[in-house]
Amino acid sequence: MMTPWRLPIALFCLSSSSCPPAIPQNAVCFPGKTPKLDGVISPGEWTDATEFFGVSDWIPQFSPTTDPKDLALRGAVKHDGKRIYFVFDVTDDVLYAIDTPRWLPEKNPKAHELTREGYPWFGDEMELLINATNTWKGNENAVGNGASWQMVCNLTKSRLGGVGKGGLMEGEPRSDPKAWATYQQWIKSGAQQCAAKPKPNGKGYILEWSAAFDPCFEIKPGVFYSTSTVACKPKSLGRVRLNRYSAPRPASASLTVCPPHAAKLYEGRDLLRRGVREIDFTLNIGKMLGRQFQYVETELLQMAKSCAESGAKLKVDLGARYLDRDLKIIALKICKRIEAQFVSVEANLDDLALLSPLLKERIAIKVATNTSSLAEILALRSAGAARNRLTKRSGDSG
Repeated sequence: MMTPWRLPIALFCLSSSSCPPAIPQNAVCFPGKTPKLDGVISPGEWTDATEFFGVSDWIPQFSPTTDPKDLALRGAVKHDGKRIYFVFDVTDDVLYAIDTPRWLPEKNPKAHELTREGYPWFGDEMELLINATNTWKGNENAVGNGASWQMVCNLTKSRLGGVGKGGLMEGEPRSDPKAWATYQQWIKSGAQQCAAKPKPNGKGYILEWSAAFDPCFEIKPGVFYSTSTVACKPKSLGRVRLNRYSAPRPASASLTVCPPHAAKLYEGRDLLRRGVREIDFTLNIGKMLGRQFQYVETELLQMAKSCAESGAKLKVDLGARYLDRDLKIIALKICKRIEAQFVSVEANLDDLALLSPLLKERIAIKVATNTSSLAEILALRSAGAARNRLTKRSGDSG
């Protein structure tokens, strides 16, 4: 099983150009079902994705947005093991070339040309910037290859559809022939795809965007991100510029891409959708033993968030018999941070004596192994257990 890989990412919103917040942020990208890229958010299509929002707390490049009816964003991200997927649900009260004429600025009459002299940012659009190497010296621009790139999805023009049809366009560095050729190849080959449509009732639009890990996420020369290898280790948060036109206000953000893990998250979320009110979730023992605590916490946090949104309780099986004393304490602290309602342990008085004082009544303990006598139950309750699993002894009736 592969560890998460953090990819710095910048999300740019619209022609009014608000930029993401100037504080470190991290979106965790989990595996999900492959969406249909058609510019329509179908029921349940993005419920397994991680959401993010804007733009009231983003840095404006021109004038700040004060009314969410004027400009707002609800987005989500996930991957299917081969490609990463974004959806951008944009609220905008006026759409260029739809609610207005297709006018051009006097100082930029070539804005709609599909050449390197064109200007893909003119109109309603989103930009995506990736630094797949997760390195940053502070003064770089996008290179224009799988290591770092900037692409644009415009609502009313595109490389494949021309002026009048929304889709992908080449971003920076447009002046570099190699970058320009790479971007065109990605668009024409389908390595990157984007569907753009106005909302049926107006006042906004939907962009659904995908990029293939190979060739668009080159984490080191000749090596592309993959969820099927164990070649990557987690790195610290990288930095990217979150301002258009290389404006002087960098901010930090990242995208942590997590590989599939035994389909536990999918199964749990499916149960919640079916109305289950309590989820049993087993802590990732292998990652705990490997001391990959951030991975463990991120996985549990996603399940805790889903439970909270559904009004359900989360019970975490610590797998305490596999952990030493220190790892048991760390696992319990993780459960406290993600606000689980229960932890589950075996009927071990030593474990109860260790863990119960640390809970401070914030989390209840369930004894997962079978108990069959009143004396045993009372002893466990006295040691701190709130729940017990009961079994009927042979010969008992009823």
